[in-house]
Amino acid sequence: MRDEFPVKPVHPTPPDRPRSWPLAMLVGAVWLPLLTRLSLSWRSDPELWHGWAVPLVAMGIARVRWQEWSGPMPVSRRARRLGEWGYGVALVLSLALLPVIEANPAWPSAQWLGAGLATIATLSILAAWGGRDAWRTFGFPLFFMHTALAAPALVKEPVMDFLMQSNAFIAAEVLSLLGKTAVVRGNLIEVEAGVIGVEEACSGLRSLQAVWMFAWMFGAVNRLRWSGRWQVVGFAVAAAWVGNLGRTMVLTWRMEDAGIAAGEAWHDASGVIALVLTLGAVFALAVRVESRQVVAPEVTAATTIAPRPVPLQRRLNVRSRWVAVVVVLVVVTEAATAWWYDAPGEATRFEHWYLQGAPERWKEVPVDAGVREALACSGADQLEQTPAPGQPRGMGLVMRWQRDRTMFAAGALAHAPTVCMPAIGGRLQRELPSVEVRLPDGELRFAAYVFHTRGRTQHVFNAGWNVQTESPIVVTSGAAGSSIRRERLARVARRTKFSEIDRVVLVVEDAVDDDAAVAWLRATVAELLIRRQD
Repeated sequence: MRDEFPVKPVHPTPPDRPRSWPLAMLVGAVWLPLLTRLSLSWRSDPELWHGWAVPLVAMGIARVRWQEWSGPMPVSRRARRLGEWGYGVALVLSLALLPVIEANPAWPSAQWLGAGLATIATLSILAAWGGRDAWRTFGFPLFFMHTALAAPALVKEPVMDFLMQSNAFIAAEVLSLLGKTAVVRGNLIEVEAGVIGVEEACSGLRSLQAVWMFAWMFGAVNRLRWSGRWQVVGFAVAAAWVGNLGRTMVLTWRMEDAGIAAGEAWHDASGVIALVLTLGAVFALAVRVESRQVVAPEVTAATTIAPRPVPLQRRLNVRSRWVAVVVVLVVVTEAATAWWYDAPGEATRFEHWYLQGAPERWKEVPVDAGVREALACSGADQLEQTPAPGQPRGMGLVMRWQRDRTMFAAGALAHAPTVCMPAIGGRLQRELPSVEVRLPDGELRFAAYVFHTRGRTQHVFNAGWNVQTESPIVVTSGAAGSSIRRERLARVARRTKFSEIDRVVLVVEDAVDDDAAVAWLRATVAELLIRRQD
C-alpha cells in the first residue's frame, strides 16, 4: 500500500491495459459468498449497521485506483505460479469454511478467518497478475473491508469495560463538581431519581466502530499520506470517546433533573447527535490535513502517468479459463451448503423452560426492556420473592433464545455473573462448586457464586440449557469460551442454522450460609420451573 498524493493522471487509459472482468470475477468469487452471509450480521447487530456501506466504498476506491493506475509490472513465471496456487488454496479453504459461517454469521472468529482467506486469495491473484505494484495499488480496499467485521471478544470485552467504567466514573465526577448528586456503582450511576445504567449502547462501542470505518474512508477519499491517515484515525477514536462521554453526562443531568423517563426520551436522539458531531469533526480534520499536505517534488506527471507495456494475452487467456472453473466450484459449494442445511429439524417445535405463574409470596415483574435489547432474547420471565419474616429474599429469571440464527444466546451465556455483577457494583467473594438439580423435565447444572453487593450477600446461580439436545450447559467464568465454540460447531454437525437455548438465573439474598442457599435453590427450582412447548 502506497502513500497517495493529490496528483491525478491526465493521460487516457493506456491501450495495452488488460481487461478487468476476469480479475473482478476471480476476486468476487471469494468475497461474494462471504459478504452475503455477513449481511445477516450487519442487519442484526447495531454495532455493524455501517457494514452495508463498506463493500460499496471499497469497490469505489478500487475503481478509482484502476482508472488512475499506469498498469501492471512484468511478473516472472515462478511468481505467477505461486500466486495462482496461493489463490487456489485460499479459495478452496474459504469455500470449505462457508458451512460454518452459514450457521454462525455473527461469529467474529469465523468472520475474520473468512475475510483473511479472501484477502490472501485476492493478494495472490494480484501478485500473479500485476506484481507487488498491484498490492500497493489495491491493498487499501482489502484492508478497508475488515472494518465491516465484528470485533473479536479479545478486543471487544476490554474496550467495552474501559468505555463503560470510564464513562460512568468521569460523568459522575463532573456532575458532582457541578453540584449534582451522582455516585458510581460499577457501571451504574446513582442519582436522586434512580439508577442509570451505562450499558453497551451508551458505552460508545457502536459509534466507535462506525467512526473507525469513516475515519479510514475520509483518509482515502482525501488522499492523505499514511501519517495523516493515522492522525485522523487516532483523532476519530478520541472524538468518539469524548462524544459518548458528553452524551452520558447529558443523559445523567436530564435524569437527575427531570427523572428517569426524561433521560430515556433523549437516549436515541442524543446518540445520533453525538455521532453526527463526531463524524463532522473527523471529516473537518481530514480536510485540514489534506490542505496542509505537501506534494513530494519528485512525484511528477511523468512518473505518475507513464504506462508499463506488458504482454498479457497469454495470462489473460489462462485466467479466462480459470473463471469458468472457479464459478462452477462456487456454485457447487453453495448448492452443497443449501442441501446440508435443508434438514427436517428446521421446522421442529421445542420445549423451553418457563417460570410457572406466581406462587405464594412470589410476584411477576416485567423484564427491563434494556436488558432484553442488550441480550437479544426472544422471551423472558421474571419473578421476585416477597419473603416471610426472617426468610431470605429471592429472584428468578428465565431467558429464552428461540430460532437464534445470530447466536446471541452464546454471547449471553458468556456474560456469566462474574461479568454482570461487577457492572452493578457487586464484588465476587468466592465461586462455589456447581450444583445439579434433577427435575422430572430434565437436569439443570448451576454454576454458583457469592457476591457482596451494597451491603448484602447474594448467592447467584446460573444455568444454561440446550433445548435441541435437551442437555445442560455449564457456563463458568473459565469455560464460557469453549462452551460457546462447541455449540457453534455442534449446530453445523446438527445441520441447523439456529440455536434454541435457555438461561436460568436464581438469586437469593442474605442466606444463612452456602448450604442454606443451595437448599433454597433446590426448593425454588422445583416450585417455579416447568418445560413446555413454544
